[in-house]
Amino acid sequence: NRAIVDCTKAIEIDLKLANAYVTRSWAYNEKRKYDLSIADCTEAIKIDPNNTFAYGNRGLAYVNQGKFDQTIVDCTRAIKIDPKFVSAYVTRSWAYNEKGKYDLSISDCTKAIEIDSSNASAYNNRGVAYLGKKEWDLAIKEFNEALRFNPNHTHARNNIIIALRMKHERT
Repeated sequence: NRAIVDCTKAIEIDLKLANAYVTRSWAYNEKRKYDLSIADCTEAIKIDPNNTFAYGNRGLAYVNQGKFDQTIVDCTRAIKIDPKFVSAYVTRSWAYNEKGKYDLSISDCTKAIEIDSSNASAYNNRGVAYLGKKEWDLAIKEFNEALRFNPNHTHARNNIIIALRMKHERT
């Protein structure tokens, strides 16, 4: 709430503060107010068309709404602006997984890991892609890597159980 209040005050003082819109959009994403987040990111992009964080945050809001094509468009734009923007690769990989485009997801995760080898979400998403491809051992390996970097990664913890169960059922 504090970030939303502070950013709103900053925006009231100066309507052209793109980063205030971006920061507030992040806070809205955290509160699952995705439409408000998208609106703030859109405003930030109008002010600063090269604001990678605005595209990234809007992509995250879209993926949480199940709007995977819009996620891919925004994350691709963010990556065009900054090819080392790890979270855009990770978010886009999530959207690719949801669309069943596992090889594209694996490619994005691999790129994210090349940039930041400790990004637990990239390992988790790559594991999800391997699950989709029914490559259980590779999926388990990825989930273990995610947990190595973030032992509290809930999704990786749950996904490894799913992968082990699926492997056991298939053998």
